[in-house]
Amino acid sequence: MRWPLFGRDESAKRIARYDVRTTELTALRRHLPAMRTTADELAHGVAHLQVLTGTAALQQSVYGVTALSDLHAAAISDLEQGRDVGAMVLAKEGIRLAVDATYVFCDPEGSRLEALIRHQLDAERERLAHWKRAFPEDTQPGPCLRRLDDLCRRSPWYAQAPEWPSFVTRAEAVGLDSWVHPIFSAASGASEAATRQFINAVEREQLPESELAAASRYRTARDLSDTLYVEAVALLLFAHVLHQLSVNVGDAVATTVAECGKERMESLLAEHDALAEAHVDDRNVYFAVRSGG
Repeated sequence: MRWPLFGRDESAKRIARYDVRTTELTALRRHLPAMRTTADELAHGVAHLQVLTGTAALQQSVYGVTALSDLHAAAISDLEQGRDVGAMVLAKEGIRLAVDATYVFCDPEGSRLEALIRHQLDAERERLAHWKRAFPEDTQPGPCLRRLDDLCRRSPWYAQAPEWPSFVTRAEAVGLDSWVHPIFSAASGASEAATRQFINAVEREQLPESELAAASRYRTARDLSDTLYVEAVALLLFAHVLHQLSVNVGDAVATTVAECGKERMESLLAEHDALAEAHVDDRNVYFAVRSGG
């Protein structure tokens, strides 16, 4: 098919814009070694963290940051191997866990840990109840559910435990909502990401053949930049909660590691902010953060 001259000129401009923005977004991969270093150093800080005494809330939060070490090791590995969807899911889970560890630790009334434990017990009871209803002939869930019900009845704190608030409410309570609100409204889960890939494929079929390759490269680069951004935020919040815990127990090594991690991720995120100014119509996650969602 022969395109009119005007159409060719416009198509060439779009291809050029795709190529320029793809180059800019792909360049963000150069930060992966720094992200790997940050994840490894934070994991080292967690391993160094010595909590011999302390409140139950402190102990629970330490378990949380220990789990964060494993989450981020897996997320960075996925990013290094180009598995953006898996890395995005892990990064978002890392943000949730960092918020929860901070929320439980920063507890002026001392009741948030009880709320968390009751929430987890209730969730487990509900899963077992669903299992029993779905497969009444299966004898395994019945005894487990009875033991769990008995545990809840015998626990004096269970009935008085406050309600476990929503994730957004927990983030607001510890001052992390400015990160959580836009990311969780703009960043998709695995199922949404798969659907988006399908929609992108349908949209590509409507483009002139000359633009297909450039548009595909650009969308791939944009997905990568979104995942890099969310993982950088997750690492920042990991450093944030580690810093709070290490200051509380007086661990100078872990405190220094956390401060370095925060500074490194803040610098990386500033570059995403700068790109957001140039890519205002790209629908990137980090642009949603700057514009308020």
